[in-house]
Amino acid sequence: MNLKNLFASFELSWNGKFSGEQTRFIATPLLVLAVGLLSACSTAAWYESVRQAAVNQCDKQAPAARQDCLSQVSQQSYDSYAKERAAK
Repeated sequence: MNLKNLFASFELSWNGKFSGEQTRFIATPLLVLAVGLLSACSTAAWYESVRQAAVNQCDKQAPAARQDCLSQVSQQSYDSYAKERAAK
């Protein structure tokens, strides 16, 4: 189900129960919350996928070079990274 279908079904479920103004009053904060949650999840997923791709590249190297490579890959979790970044 894509977002267009999700919002269309959401709109249909509210039709007839609330006035247009009440629906906008309820739907707008929900939409903002959904977008915020989706962007946070995708940022964390992006961070982890880039980190994992670096680990995969290290795994392709010879054992001695692999250890050097892995020592350069961040072992920091996304949450820790985000907190450190926000503190700057």
